[in-house]
Amino acid sequence: MFDSTLVVWCKELGDSRLHDCKSVPWVLAGVFAIGSGMAAASGVLFAPFGGVDTTMGLNWILRAFIVVVVGGMGSLAGSVLAAILISLLEAYASLWVSPSQAVIVSFVVLILTLLWRPTGLFVATPK
Repeated sequence: MFDSTLVVWCKELGDSRLHDCKSVPWVLAGVFAIGSGMAAASGVLFAPFGGVDTTMGLNWILRAFIVVVVGGMGSLAGSVLAAILISLLEAYASLWVSPSQAVIVSFVVLILTLLWRPTGLFVATPK
C-alpha cells in the first residue's frame, strides 16, 4: 500500500483522491523519515572507519554531483555510464599524475559536458 500510494502521488497529486490515497502527507513524511534514517545509519556505520568531521563525505558528494550532471538529470542509464566513464578516466589519469591530482580530470569532463550538452549526455524523456 505504501509504495502504490507513493507512485500514485508522484504521477498526479489530483488523481490521488481517485485511487483512495487519503494519506499523502503521511506517505511524504514516511519517505522523508526512511531517507533520514538511512542517512543516519550510514553515518553511524562509516564514522569508525573515517572519523567524523565537517567535511565528511565531501569527495563522494562532489563525484556524485559530477556523475549526475554528466549522465543527465533523471537518467539512470546515463548516470551509470557516466560513473563508469569518470572512474576509468580518473584511474587512467592516476597512472601519470598523483591520484589527488587525477580528480581534475572529472572537473574537466564536467566543464566540457556543460559546454557541449548542458542537459547531460543522456536526457531523461518525460513519459
